[in-house]
Formats: sequence, structure tokens, C-alpha cells
Amino acid sequence: MNVLWEEITMNLLEKLMSIINKQKQAILFSQKDKEIIREISQCNNSYYKTKILDVLQCELSDWSYDISKYMIKDKNRLIAEKSISVIQEFKRLEDFLNLFEQYQKDEFINYELIEAIGYIGIMRQLDDDIIEKRMKEILQNLEKKGYAKYRIYDYLFYITKNEKYLDAILNGLQSWDDDIRYQALYTVEDVIINEDDNKWLKKINKKLIDNIEKDKRYNRIYRERLINRIRERMGKKKTIICQKEKKLYQRLLLGGKFILQRCVFELYYPVNNDRYEMILELLEKNRTNMMEEQFFIFGSYVESIYGNSEINRYQQWLENNGSEENKALILYLRAVWEVAKDEYDLFNETALKYARESLECDKDIPAVYHIIGRLTSPDTSEYEKIKKDLKKHVVYISLQEIEEMSLNKLYSYDTFLKMDILKKIIKPKNFSLILLEEVSDNFWNWEL
Repeated sequence: MNVLWEEITMNLLEKLMSIINKQKQAILFSQKDKEIIREISQCNNSYYKTKILDVLQCELSDWSYDISKYMIKDKNRLIAEKSISVIQEFKRLEDFLNLFEQYQKDEFINYELIEAIGYIGIMRQLDDDIIEKRMKEILQNLEKKGYAKYRIYDYLFYITKNEKYLDAILNGLQSWDDDIRYQALYTVEDVIINEDDNKWLKKINKKLIDNIEKDKRYNRIYRERLINRIRERMGKKKTIICQKEKKLYQRLLLGGKFILQRCVFELYYPVNNDRYEMILELLEKNRTNMMEEQFFIFGSYVESIYGNSEINRYQQWLENNGSEENKALILYLRAVWEVAKDEYDLFNETALKYARESLECDKDIPAVYHIIGRLTSPDTSEYEKIKKDLKKHVVYISLQEIEEMSLNKLYSYDTFLKMDILKKIIKPKNFSLILLEEVSDNFWNWEL
């Protein structure tokens, strides 16, 4: 009787943690557990849905397949896309034959569906001509002006090595449509990952360099990232291709007052390998030379998100020496550090305590609402209030506005503070310039 009452009174947060903990402890899910998983998969919290998809990816059974299939219809595009990536792991022939026709929607979803179908065909070791025929069937049903077709060209080139398919992808780099150009770049990246022939890599490299300076900033930097990926494959060092960025970087290398801006540049710009370790090393070397509070605010955040140290020395400095003016921010950074110690612990009372104290000091830090929201069950009145209040404190920025920013402003501490630490500026969905987050990890830009 007590167990039944406990199940009835559990909120969604408690239910999610019970499921995650059972999976960690290798305990088979009961029928009641499966019902809880289905319930959470339909809740109003995208982060919880992401965690459920992580669970389903390890449970390749009929019941988990049905839930994952239903989640493809989710209104949140990232949840729908991740659901497709889970479905492809079942490698079912029926999905190879019918998945696109069942769920085709917008260009983003279509692209993911095509990727899943090709993956299933390859993993099932179907004959190349069968996969080629299926890709061409789907191609006939796509809009000619869309960009999901580039994923088909990618598979067709992978299977046939017919140069016309590679040309079709590379031609997208010259499109006047920003979205098409971006998606062509995204597809080129996949080609580079799977290609070993230097002949094709050299051809791709030339196309990426052509007109690079005339492209939009966010696409230009994506091109450079791909060029450097090819350089690495050919045994060459990474380099900055774009002249304006190269000139800025050379100035930042002088150090001194530019050290913090250089750290921001290193985070945002894909030039160096192991850039997180490099930045933390730069911070440590300059710690005694730069006692400005912003230096330690930046250091605390980077240490929490990207560092491996058991102690956050930057946060310790802030708590001992920080100004009253930044009290709310320092408390928020302590909450970030507590979450970073174990980001899977959604019962993190210590992090929640510091986040709530921060909110009492200042209502204008959107990131605090994100942390409290993450650690609060979505079926509570507190969560609904947090979600509503958050909208009052954020602004959305377009890709065009980023394009119009000066380099000094874009790679400044102030922009990093507002966009990444405080979350006052919401990044565009296709923001390929900022390469900090993977699409599958939405915690720090998590949607309430």
C-alpha cells in the first residue's frame, strides 16, 4: 500500500530520477516504469524528454520503439530529431522502406529522416543498388528548392563515388539562400569525415576557399572549420583563413589587456585543438597579473563547464573577494559549479539553494531561471512561474545582427557574458559560429 501511495504522489522529477537510477543499477523496468517513461515522453519539458530518449536508446524493445516513434511528432524540433536518431538504432527494414513517407515534414526533419534511412540501409548491409534506389525514390518526393536533398547526394556519393553527386553538394555552397548554403556546409562536413581519397578532399577544399571572404560571417567561419578539418586529414596545421579574423587574432596574441578577449576568441573560433585546456592554462598563467573581477567570472564559468579540476579556484576567489554589485552573479556561478559536479543529479539541493539566493538578489539573470527550472519538476506551479518570468528577461538575436556586429564586439567579454554566461541573448538555432555546445546537449541553452 505504501509503495502504491508513493508512486501516486511522485512528481515528474522524482519519476525521471527513479527511471535513470534503475537503468544505472541494471534493474529491469516494470510495466509501471514503462508507463512512467511514456508519461514523461509527453510532458511539457524538453530537457526531461531528452533524458527519456537517452533511456530509450539503451532499451531496444518493442515498447521503447513505440514511444520513440511517437516522439518524432514532438513540436520541439530537437526532440523530434533526436527521436529519429534513436529510431535508426533499431535498424528495422520497415523504417528503411517507410519512415520518410510516414513522417516527412519540414526540411530539418526530412534531412534527419533521410540520414536515418541511409544509416539503416548501411548497418543492415543492404546491397548498394537497393540503398541507391531508395535514395532516388525519396529524391523524387523532395522540393527542388529544399536542402534535405543534400543528405541524399551525400549517401549517393558515398555509395557510387560518382562525382556528379559531390558536385551537387558543392554547388549548394554558391546558393543565394543562407539556409541552403549552411545545410550544404553541414553535409560537406559529413563527406569529409567519411572520405579518405585526397583527390576528393582537395576538390572540396578548393570549393570551400572559393569566395570565402564574400560569404556571411557565420557561414564563412563554418567554411574555415571544414578547411582546417581537411588540413588535419592531410597532416597540416590548422590556420586562420579569413583575413579580418586573422588580423584580430594577431593583435590578441600580444596578451596583456587583450588576454581575456583572446580567451573568448579561442572559445568561439575553431582554430586550436584542445582549446578548453589552452584557455584554462592562459587564465592560470595570467591570474596574478589580472585581478579584475570579470577575469574570475569568466574563469569560474569556463572551469565549471569545460574544466576537470575538483576545485574551482576562480569561484573561490569570487566568493572571498567579489563585489556586492556582482553578488547575484557570483551566487549563480556557484550554482553552476554545483551542477557541473554531477549534471545528472536533478535532486541537487545545493545548486538549487544558490540559484534561489541569486534570484533573490537579482531577477535579471535569465540563466538562473534555467537552473531553477531544470531542478524543479515541470508539473509544479513554481516551474510554470519560472517559465513565464524567464521570457521577461531575454532578447532574441538574429544571424543578421551577428553579421553586423564588429569583430571587437562579437569577441568581447561583454558579449560572452550576455550570450553564454547570463543567457540574456538567445542564440539563433543555426548559430554555427558559436561552437561550444553540441546539438545533443542542450543544458546550457536549455529550453524551459
